[in-house]
Amino acid sequence: MLKKLEKIELGIVKVCFFVFLIFFAVGNVFFTVRQFHAVDSTANYLRVDMIHVLTVAILVGLYLLAERAKISSKKLFTVFLIFAAAVSVYWIFSNPQKIKELDDAYNVMRSARAVANGDYGPIGYHTYMNDYPNNFGLFTIFFVLVKIFGDNSELAFRIINLGFMLEGYIALYLLTEELFHEERVQKALVFLFFFSMQYVFYTFFVYGNVISYALGMSAAYAFLRYRHQDKLPYLCAAIVLVILSIFVKNNSAIILAAMIIYLFLEVVHQKKWASLLAILVLLGGFRVSTEGIIDFWEARSGTTYDNRLPKICWIVYGFNYDERHPGGYTNELEVYHYENDFVAEFTATHAREMLDMEFTAFKERPHVFFRFLGQKFLVSWANPEFEAFGQYAELDLPPFNDDLVNGKGNDVIDTVWDGASSLVALAALYLFLWKRKELSLNELFPAVIILGGFFFHAFWETKAIYLYQYYLFLLPYAAKGLSSLRKERA
Repeated sequence: MLKKLEKIELGIVKVCFFVFLIFFAVGNVFFTVRQFHAVDSTANYLRVDMIHVLTVAILVGLYLLAERAKISSKKLFTVFLIFAAAVSVYWIFSNPQKIKELDDAYNVMRSARAVANGDYGPIGYHTYMNDYPNNFGLFTIFFVLVKIFGDNSELAFRIINLGFMLEGYIALYLLTEELFHEERVQKALVFLFFFSMQYVFYTFFVYGNVISYALGMSAAYAFLRYRHQDKLPYLCAAIVLVILSIFVKNNSAIILAAMIIYLFLEVVHQKKWASLLAILVLLGGFRVSTEGIIDFWEARSGTTYDNRLPKICWIVYGFNYDERHPGGYTNELEVYHYENDFVAEFTATHAREMLDMEFTAFKERPHVFFRFLGQKFLVSWANPEFEAFGQYAELDLPPFNDDLVNGKGNDVIDTVWDGASSLVALAALYLFLWKRKELSLNELFPAVIILGGFFFHAFWETKAIYLYQYYLFLLPYAAKGLSSLRKERA
């Protein structure tokens, strides 16, 4: 009976992930999304042209040449890490050390600097932190950096980002090795790294994405080691890493959910009560890394955050049909919250009314709803930049850098990243078309994380930068697909 149940579970994951890959491949192969940097995450949806097709073909040719090279994946990976570090160092020190005003990062850093200097006003009532106390983990990191580095705290954070960016790539490399144990796959993975370098440019963002993504990938690697070797130290490491990742930025709660699913299956199939204890620890850690840190700053500031922006607001954002950014942020609810004296119940009621209006409009015109879902998927999953340059609009960049962000250089780098995204989509789809029967439940752990991100952001607010973490987890499957294709032709 248990064996049959395990097959059903495995089949469900494979079918769901296969369907996702079809959408992902269609979106990336037939469409490209071009981002306007002056406005957050807005986009044009363009059908691909011959340049896109040629780019994909050139990348395949380059891979076939690289695959024949007499160089180990570890050496190739070392070269990549040095190159990624050099690009990141150049990007950090050649651009103005400024945070775009009114961004989340600006508000969190400004608040942390004030509190570090003894002014608790910016985290009190009627403040940004009152609306978004989920940022208190990142706020705490900024607070410590301001205490240590003072006016150089933003630069210090960028340098820390650089270190975590490299650690994130290492974690993904080790995760792929743990999944497939094939040198061919590792070489294909490093090849994809070279042509999917959005993560490198994230290091300039004074925000939690780089650190949280790196810790999340490390947690996934440690958890997979635990699944393969059944050693509790790996499970403990995974728990600590995923909780730290959520503390920095709570997007990694999807990884925690995937871990809980696998641990629950261990309880059901193997009666491993230690796994049940691990689930309880994960849930407790989640509480501490989210609400616990809020409780801490409530006590320090003498403020309560019960009047925060209600979570239903993010579902309203998720169904907001702005054609330039479907499913994205709108400030209407934030303004309403402020104008109504931060009474969360009033804002929640207004949010439900807005949601009813959105659903009514979709019900009356179902074809618009499906177009909305398609466009929301594209702006999230088919944006070749994944907002890597989305934070530079207000900076006075040097000529070469400005060209990469706004000029012809941007067209080139977008074309390369767009081609790489299509190659990733096709290679992963190839793997699940012909090789899915060979994949075990352990090998599908990153797929469960990706599916969690996909389903969650289907109804929640979405940005390409939020989805990038799941794109990174897709790279091991793309590498396996590429290597399988070459192996069959050998």
